[in-house]
Amino acid sequence: MISKKQLRPELPLAKVGADMSLQEQFQNRVLRPIVKMQHELLMAMVRQELTLQKLLLSAMPEEKQLSTLRHILRRGPVFKDEVRGIIIGQFEVDEYHEYLSIKTEINKRISTIVEQRVLDSKQELMP
Repeated sequence: MISKKQLRPELPLAKVGADMSLQEQFQNRVLRPIVKMQHELLMAMVRQELTLQKLLLSAMPEEKQLSTLRHILRRGPVFKDEVRGIIIGQFEVDEYHEYLSIKTEINKRISTIVEQRVLDSKQELMP
């Protein structure tokens, strides 16, 4: 059986070293590959949220687009939990146990990484 780790893309720039904190190592070893792998689903979720809120990014100035996306990603507790769920759902059991020991910090990192990825890819959200 193929493990979840084998499905993840390799990110050569996401280094893991002994001089890094446990949170940073986890981020580079686990979170970044999962977020990259889940990119299309994340963008589909944001697209759906924009549709539900009847927001049309292409009709907004650049700054308003960014603030709207930030608002969606930061303020909706249900949406944040769904995003976190599609990331955590890709953990192996050992990674999940590691996550539990540093949960608060990792949740912040998940939010930050996802937000940056969505903002960097906002053109994909335009019709």
